Amino acid sequence: VQLYASLWHSLAQKLRHTNHRLSESFGSEGVSTPQRDEGTGAAPSETAVALEQKVKLFHEQGLGRRELLTLATFSREIQIPAGTFLFREGDPGRELFIVLDGKIRISTFIPGGGEEALEVVPRGGFFGEIALIDGEPRSADAQAHEGPATVLALDQTTVHDVIAMDPHASLDFLRLLSRILAARLRELDEKLVLWQILGGTPGAP
Repeated sequence: VQLYASLWHSLAQKLRHTNHRLSESFGSEGVSTPQRDEGTGAAPSETAVALEQKVKLFHEQGLGRRELLTLATFSREIQIPAGTFLFREGDPGRELFIVLDGKIRISTFIPGGGEEALEVVPRGGFFGEIALIDGEPRSADAQAHEGPATVLALDQTTVHDVIAMDPHASLDFLRLLSRILAARLRELDEKLVLWQILGGTPGAP
């Protein structure tokens, strides 16, 4: 459990660093900067979701009964209208989110280049966990993609309670979070290398 907890924290730090490298690599002076998308103007709002629906979602992720009941019971539900931002890069962050319905687009704004989509998170996907781990501002934007979306929000206390359960209960949860972060980091690293090669950025292989 301690090993996976350390791995989770390490992957989160590396992912934040890669996001920062992305902005640094593609920010350029003297280039016209597209206007930043401000969304639809609608605001996310809390909604009500049946406990059974939340339990089903966590069960789909392969979590055991004890931790999924804790996550389902103490998570809160947020409805996000189409095109609306759940959070913006630089916002404070103390929660991670799981997509219950719809899709969430994770993106960053690159000076001189505009918005760059990093990932589209489908049902069951986790996001926002980096700020939850280190307490730093959000490193990317999160916006409802191609229609409205519903997410479950888990605060630091709930996540820590799950991790503090017996080793068997917390291990599956930490493994899941580590796999998600590792896949996201690998994909972003591959994108960064490709963009550097195509753009002739110094330091590219």
